[in-house]
Amino acid sequence: MLNLISGLSSILAMGILTPVQSILWLIILFVSTAMSLYNDNYMLMGMLYVLMYVGAMAMLFLFILSLLKMEYMPQGNMSPLMMTLMCVCFMPLDIMSNPQLVMGEYNSMMMELNETFNELMVVGNQFYTEYAMLLMMTGLMLMLSVVGAMAMTK
Repeated sequence: MLNLISGLSSILAMGILTPVQSILWLIILFVSTAMSLYNDNYMLMGMLYVLMYVGAMAMLFLFILSLLKMEYMPQGNMSPLMMTLMCVCFMPLDIMSNPQLVMGEYNSMMMELNETFNELMVVGNQFYTEYAMLLMMTGLMLMLSVVGAMAMTK
């Protein structure tokens, strides 16, 4: 179901002419992709999709669009051939959805290791112990860039 939502939202994100509606469909695409990754036990990648694409890039793009003051000029309907090509190219294929069929039998040692340390715990441990100062510096740079962008618009 999530793959169908992802495919449909990718087609609509490319096919809609207004930029704001296109960005909304892109947000739906990234959220459904993140949910699909989270369901496939790629928890960190799912969370990073939501944080990076939905949280930062989409909001910055909407901010830039509001500054440009673009006017919508309709250019006609989309041709059925273009819609068919986009459906063929961008609909996700879910042939092998069962992980046991793709990976074979799981190794018991890897399953035990996966239950003990998941990727979120490992990355969180690295960020907040070894790279704590770099994490704080990047947070300050992000805060300064947001404050600078707000100051430039006033």
